[in-house]
Amino acid sequence: MSHAPEEFSIPDEARESREVEPSPKEMVVDLVRHGESKYTGTPPDLTARGQAQIESYAEGLVKDIDPEHDTVVLWHSPMARTEGSADIIQQELGRGGGVVAKRQSIPTMRMMDIKNPEQMEDVWNMMVTRGMTEGEILEHEVFQGTPNETVETMPEMERRSRRLLNGLRYAFEHVDPGERRLRIIGVSHFEILNPLLSKVFHLSPKEGLEKGEGARLTFGKQQKGDSKTSQTTVSIQFRGQTAGPFIIDPTTRELMPAEKE
Repeated sequence: MSHAPEEFSIPDEARESREVEPSPKEMVVDLVRHGESKYTGTPPDLTARGQAQIESYAEGLVKDIDPEHDTVVLWHSPMARTEGSADIIQQELGRGGGVVAKRQSIPTMRMMDIKNPEQMEDVWNMMVTRGMTEGEILEHEVFQGTPNETVETMPEMERRSRRLLNGLRYAFEHVDPGERRLRIIGVSHFEILNPLLSKVFHLSPKEGLEKGEGARLTFGKQQKGDSKTSQTTVSIQFRGQTAGPFIIDPTTRELMPAEKE
């Protein structure tokens, strides 16, 4: 069996048995964009509105998570605004009787890499002055072309979003939470979550993922034809849209429609 990528490590109390291969039935993953930020670089790095956005989102999670039957893992990017958002989620879960089994900063979930901050600031300010939305800005050639010396491009971000999805698949296949259900909550950024929605799952969010807005992935198992072996499936829910289930190709990380049962 291959080793799990270090950044996608799993809580000790939910690790697979060394003697019995785990056979989880379902894993639920809630991915949310951080709240509105002050961009100070110091946690919580959220405006009052940003805090309210995440509190509202977390209230929904509290109602949905069953502390008696769910093992909760909290992931976030290394940025202050996602760390601050994760703080609020953890606090709200605690008020509802929930416990976070493990919390971890995940480098793959980070914002896009800025290679030349001064040049990037000039480009960004020019686009904002033109009244362009976030989605329109990220469609600009500086973000859409080949790798450059200014910024990580959206094709590169799409590959990173596929890496995240593959890491989640690996976690599902190699964690045995016993009789409990594994719930992963991940706090990330527009430029990593939007490609996951639009490029990987082919959903069409008109304005992209809003701050404090989330999407839900559900991982499951499906038997392969008449064989006794099974394969992992994933489906997504976002703004009332549901897509899947799909099979994740472990080599290409592309999604393929799962066979109808």
